[in-house]
Amino acid sequence: MDKLIKNKKFVLPTIVIIILLIGLVSFISGLYKPTPTRKTFDLPISQRNYFVGITGYSPVGLPNSQSQQISDFFTNISSHSEVYGVHTTVDHLEVVDLSAQSVKTPLEVVIGISDDIKWKDSASDYITKVTDLIKKYPQIKYLSVGNEINFNFKNGSPELVDFVNAYKQIYGSLKKTFPTLTVYTTFQFETLIGKGYLTGRESNQGWDTFKELEGNMDIIGLTVYPFFDYKTIDSIPDQYFSILRDYSNKPIAITETGWPSSTNISGLTDVGSEDKQTQYLIWLTQELEKERVVFVNWIFFNDVGSKSISEIFSSIGLKSSSGISKKVLQSWEELVTIPKAN
Repeated sequence: MDKLIKNKKFVLPTIVIIILLIGLVSFISGLYKPTPTRKTFDLPISQRNYFVGITGYSPVGLPNSQSQQISDFFTNISSHSEVYGVHTTVDHLEVVDLSAQSVKTPLEVVIGISDDIKWKDSASDYITKVTDLIKKYPQIKYLSVGNEINFNFKNGSPELVDFVNAYKQIYGSLKKTFPTLTVYTTFQFETLIGKGYLTGRESNQGWDTFKELEGNMDIIGLTVYPFFDYKTIDSIPDQYFSILRDYSNKPIAITETGWPSSTNISGLTDVGSEDKQTQYLIWLTQELEKERVVFVNWIFFNDVGSKSISEIFSSIGLKSSSGISKKVLQSWEELVTIPKAN
């Protein structure tokens, strides 16, 4: 199962397409904004206390998307999100360039390094490049240094120690330069709480690191995938996030979440379906009513297909890889139009 999880990655466009499309998508997508009118009432909430967004670069046609497909993608991001999540590495910041010039929404960027064993020698370069990036694009409001660190590093490993030291250095430097920037790192929640059987990792992976970094995190960054443990939404326990309050009172930010729609995933029988995607979104909105939340980002607007990403994530989008709407899209569009409390 570990192989199903560890290959999750975000596909980057070619530099040629980036250069050609920056001006086009910036103009077109800037014309579209989420409508303030709620048209359906399937979700059990009347307001929300968090922003909603989409994470991941997923135009139709990946990895060979055409100009119009990329333009349509960013138009959809602008009309279906209040925060756009861009996940990349410090050596591939061109995808942040493309995103910042293509949408007007605030950006949530998760930036790692190409080789996780080299954090010890990467902090200074990271600070320099990310500082320049944020100065260039002030719409970057949220920055996660690294991603799913309790999944990518083993407890007590030298690589984890190097990351923790680098993170503290990066956090201190960036907060000094950008005091209003929200800086944090991201934990894989199911692995953190001793669940996540699909990950194949040990239980309670990451609490020691969480406690050590809590004072240097502005918010609690999480990726949340209950289907790692539960086949049905009804089987997910109530108060799902309450364990966090044993360790911190800071607000939560969900940088990735979703539920697969495919009923045919290797090693996962009876887990995915379009109906379950919608049921999961309903459950999530109810559960988040109990918490302080900054934003929640659904991973992928369009499916990216198993050739571009691990099979377990290949059907998790709001639309199919060919751009056909799934049932969950209507509920997501409703969520976007539900008023946000001040």
